[in-house]
Formats: sequence, C-alpha cells, structure tokens
Amino acid sequence: MKSFINICSSTDVVNSHVYHHHPSEPRHDFPVPEPRFAEHKIHIRRSGGVFTAPKACFSPNGKQHNVQIIVKESEEGGILRLHIDGKKEFEVGTRRGFRGNAELYVDGMAVHFCWDLIQCPMKFSFRTKVGGEDTTRWSEIYEESSNRREAGFYSLLMFGMV
Repeated sequence: MKSFINICSSTDVVNSHVYHHHPSEPRHDFPVPEPRFAEHKIHIRRSGGVFTAPKACFSPNGKQHNVQIIVKESEEGGILRLHIDGKKEFEVGTRRGFRGNAELYVDGMAVHFCWDLIQCPMKFSFRTKVGGEDTTRWSEIYEESSNRREAGFYSLLMFGMV
C-alpha cells in the first residue's frame, strides 16, 4: 500500500548548514511541489536519538547508503544531523518541535530532504528526479512540475518512532 508524504515548510528553522553541497550552485529557498506517493519505505532503527537506515537508496536500483539521522533536544532547542555513509551532509539548529527541508547532492543527483519531527512517528523524506539530467537543481524540478510536464520522481520515506 502506498502512502502520501507530507512536505514541510521551514518556518521553525533557526540556522542550517548543508555540507558537501554542489560547488557551483548556491543554496536557495524555493517552493516545493506536493509529492504523490512514496515508492520506497524504510522503518528505521532507533537507538537513543539516532535513527539508522542501513540500506537506503535515492533512486531506483541505486547504490545503497547507510543513512543516520541524529536528533538531539534540549531546553534551548535542538539539533538535527544527517549523515550519509559516515559523512555529515546536513545539520540544522532548531527550536523544539520543527519541520523543514533542504537540498542535498548524493551520487551526483539533487536530493530534496524534508523532515517533520512534530508528528508521531517522525517523518524523513528524500526525493530525486529520475531520468534525464541527474544534476538538475530542485528548483528546476519544481518549474517542470509547475508547467505540468510529467517528470519521474523517486521518493524515500522514513518513519522514526520516539
């Protein structure tokens, strides 16, 4: 059974930093299209505030990656860190309970990463464009879908129980 994904706004983000972003592309905020379905779901393992998905793929038949999402909370706020294959790819400082999104580059592809820590279970989603130019920026993907052109997307939706 397929499930709808909830894409999130970044209203509660205090500061963020994307590591290893595409060197020729500056980071921009841009609107995000609403996704249809998740093709690949992983129920991730939790140990403390660390959620691990050892066989995550970002494209059909793509390379498997070890994805770790670390969520730490404190009185002053919290931190969300994303590690892919042991390298820190993304980090954001937040207020308690938040949602957000960021653009990353994995295996030469633009990957749109969204998180929702307010809902239970916590949701983490990754979307990539399938076919054509793998280095297409997410804003270009959005423009294509806005113009009602059919574009193929690959979605990975991860759930984390607290």
